[in-house]
Amino acid sequence: MIEKLKAYEQQSRTYHEESINGLISSFEKKTIFNQKIVVEFRSTLESFERTSSLMAKIELDEQMKEGEKTLFELKQQFNIILSEKLKQSNNEKQKNYDLLRPTFGHPTKKNHLQIIDDQEKRRQDDTQKNLEQLRSDTMVNKSIKT
Repeated sequence: MIEKLKAYEQQSRTYHEESINGLISSFEKKTIFNQKIVVEFRSTLESFERTSSLMAKIELDEQMKEGEKTLFELKQQFNIILSEKLKQSNNEKQKNYDLLRPTFGHPTKKNHLQIIDDQEKRRQDDTQKNLEQLRSDTMVNKSIKT
């Protein structure tokens, strides 16, 4: 019995360490993603500063209003689609959590636990890809596709 408990404890520790490593990897991806956004924003701002001195004040004001309106609309679209995607992802996460059982810690049930772990990793990857695609669609096409 003690050996079984020790094996279960080791398996739990291993799963915990893998989960933490996955979170660290996800955080690193998000950091790189945010750095790219900052670089693009700086580039856009520099371009705006260079071209703004060449435009008449009235035209500049008009362009600013149109730009603000476009950004507001894109932000609304982005937020709606993002919240839908995150809601779907959270529902999948909850389904994976609901599938977990204490008996899956037993070595004979390792396959069941691995299947749930694979589903969760796939969900995390899909969420990351969806966010990157949504951002890419927003920046490149100036309109978001669902």
